[in-house]
Amino acid sequence: ADITLSDTEPWTSINGYTGSFDGGNHTISGLNKPLFGITKAAAIKNVHLANVNIPGATIRDEVFAGYTIGSATIRANGALARIIDNTSAVVENCSADGTINIALVIDGYDSTAKTEYYFASLIGYSTSTQEFSDLTSCIELSIVDPTAHNTIRYVAGIVSYHAGSLNAAKHLGRIISDTG
Repeated sequence: ADITLSDTEPWTSINGYTGSFDGGNHTISGLNKPLFGITKAAAIKNVHLANVNIPGATIRDEVFAGYTIGSATIRANGALARIIDNTSAVVENCSADGTINIALVIDGYDSTAKTEYYFASLIGYSTSTQEFSDLTSCIELSIVDPTAHNTIRYVAGIVSYHAGSLNAAKHLGRIISDTG
């Protein structure tokens, strides 16, 4: 069955997921955080996210909890998943519509730390080498970075970093970026 989340009950992202999630072509409406936080060896299929509204998140929020890959700290966001960290992970037949607003407010900025930021409408960052297919996004993604520190930032429509390939992926929303 379809699921509608209420504004009074904030969603908590599913973290550490390693199984197979098949949404059965159902819709989850009203997410205010990514459906999945960090996944490992996951298969995510046949799920549709409607009326996503991830409001004004800053990196102080759990949405941006740092995750170390190699020598870098990765901070990422997307409506479907923040980070997919496994070379065999698969994502198929997923879509989303709504808005994601991100304001980078960096507390205690350390110019020597290597931090990379990845923002996209569906998936922030993925180490999977598999093909992700049949992905559609109508998300409006808005990024405000008034600090403009010397960090690495990637912004994209579907996925901002993916080690594999994309097939039949389309982003129909807008991307708005203001680096102050």
